[in-house]
Amino acid sequence: MTSKISFFNFCRILMLLISVLFFAEGCGRSSALKELPPPEVVVTKVVKQAIPFYDEFSGTVQSVRVVNIVPRVSGYIQKCYFTEGTLVKEGDPLYLIDPRPFQAKLDAVQAQLKLDDSKLAFQETQVSRYDLLVKNQATSVEKYQDIVSQRDQLLAAVAKDKADIASAQLDLSFTAITAPFTGRIQKTNIDVGNLVEQQRDVLTTLIKMDPVYVYFSLSRAKSFDFQLLKRQNKLFPTDKMKMQLYLPNGSIYRSDGKIDYISYLIDQTTDCVTVRGVIANLCTGNTHDYDLIPGQYVPVKLIFGEKPDALIVPETAIVESQIGEQIYVVEKGNKVSIRNVVTGSKVNAFREITKGVSEGEMVVTQGVQKIKAGMTVKPMQAPPVQAAVTSAQTK
Repeated sequence: MTSKISFFNFCRILMLLISVLFFAEGCGRSSALKELPPPEVVVTKVVKQAIPFYDEFSGTVQSVRVVNIVPRVSGYIQKCYFTEGTLVKEGDPLYLIDPRPFQAKLDAVQAQLKLDDSKLAFQETQVSRYDLLVKNQATSVEKYQDIVSQRDQLLAAVAKDKADIASAQLDLSFTAITAPFTGRIQKTNIDVGNLVEQQRDVLTTLIKMDPVYVYFSLSRAKSFDFQLLKRQNKLFPTDKMKMQLYLPNGSIYRSDGKIDYISYLIDQTTDCVTVRGVIANLCTGNTHDYDLIPGQYVPVKLIFGEKPDALIVPETAIVESQIGEQIYVVEKGNKVSIRNVVTGSKVNAFREITKGVSEGEMVVTQGVQKIKAGMTVKPMQAPPVQAAVTSAQTK
């Protein structure tokens, strides 16, 4: 009996010791948690500043000048000077039409001019001679008038000969076909040795590569928005609008363009207005490999106005949640609150906030994964937003 009681007491004492140990460990953990410092987060102020109004469109690159090369005289193609698909400069020879028939025609009219000049010189002496005779009544007036008429006919013949020479020289020059401007030459359609007819056969096509046009469409609704901005003096003049292109890798093309034409006529089939921009087509290094190719699709960013008083925060301050976009705000006592926000335009690495925060409030841009609403944090100041946006826009 005594042994049973002793064993029972032993178990009670053991359980008591275990409870004391667990309690002590729990107190130790609680005190350790209380001693943890507040997490560090990077914060920045919400600032108010001007941001650009812009929109994005689907554009198509087109050459500013495309010319079909056609012969101005008929004849046989004697030479083709260019390599298909290469860049040719203004004045470079492209084709040679057999010049021999045209040279022969020029020689003939030049010989005719010499003959008529000789006849005219003789007839001039005859006019002088008969002029004296008619004054001395040694010949009839009718005879004198006939001599003068022959002289005048020869004057006309000489004038015609000179015109024929000019025409023959022009035709001879047309046998040498040259590039009317610098551009990319396409494949030849007619080989050497073939007969071509003037103003009919297309020999090849020349495409101007720099600059290029970019065409895109402006919806009727967006056109109405432009009119509203114009009434509010927030719309740039057409020549001040900036056109930027996105490359396939998502980066901005290294040259900006300008708008040079708006149709102001709505297409009945698309309910859109056609807009055209012009932009420099740059080459890489000393090569003739242009960045933009006529016919290619390009996303277009059109900066058409300015909003003077937008609230700006870094893109990293915005947190996506199931209920929408949110921002962590550091308030008095470095306490964190979470706000539901409405975002607007994106400007480089920054975003406009149209609802949810006020100018001057501190928002968390780094370290949001370590915090939750109600926590106390240790804020670390980031560079001012305004300076960052300004430097980004000037790049």
